[in-house]
Amino acid sequence: MDKKLPKVFQNHFTHPVQNNRDVYYSKMKESNALEDRNIHSIRGNTVYEKIQNMFSSPTYVYKIDVEIVLTNGEHIIRKVIGSHQGQLITIENEFIPISQIQDIYFHK
Repeated sequence: MDKKLPKVFQNHFTHPVQNNRDVYYSKMKESNALEDRNIHSIRGNTVYEKIQNMFSSPTYVYKIDVEIVLTNGEHIIRKVIGSHQGQLITIENEFIPISQIQDIYFHK
């Protein structure tokens, strides 16, 4: 048993290891408004279904920050607290008729 085993190659490091100092972060690109709306969209086909789903969601406790697109193309951001007789009620006691709403999204 005087037979010697061959030596295994072993790489000798001549410089200190710093391989985990560079980090790649892929979220640096700008997202466009369409991607943001898909993330914050409310389920439903019609405005009435979206409002019903919005108030029955588990995130609704008292108020919801929403972005409302009116039929004239205006975008408004309000805190909605309820709905009554075909109108949305905001926290500022403003009434927005549902018939004038073209689309509705959750606001960030």
